Amino acid sequence: GIPHTFEVHSYTRPTVCRHCKKLLRGLFKQGLQCKDCHYNAHRKCLPHVPKDCGGEVRDNHGEYQDSTSGSEFSETTRPDDESDDGGMDGGDNVSVDDEVQLRRH
Repeated sequence: GIPHTFEVHSYTRPTVCRHCKKLLRGLFKQGLQCKDCHYNAHRKCLPHVPKDCGGEVRDNHGEYQDSTSGSEFSETTRPDDESDDGGMDGGDNVSVDDEVQLRRH
C-alpha cells in the first residue's frame, strides 16, 4: 500500500484517532494528520496505522478541508497558510485556544 504523509496538526474541534477511536486530547498539536487523505492519529498509534493512503480527498474527513491538502499548491497560492513553516504559530495558538474555550461552554 501507499504510506501516509503525516504532519503534526493542531485541531480546532474534537477529533478522534482513526486507529484507536479515542479523542486526540490537548489544545494544539494533539495528533498527526496525513496531508493527503487527512487520516488523523495519535503519535503512539502511528506504527499500527495501515499503509493505505487513498490520496488527496476533497471532503471533510479531515478537520478542515483546506488545512493541509495539496500543501505544495497552497505554498504558492496562499503564502500565509499555517502549514507553510509554522511561522504563524504564535498567533494561531491564541485563536485555537479561544475557539476551544468557547466550544466548551
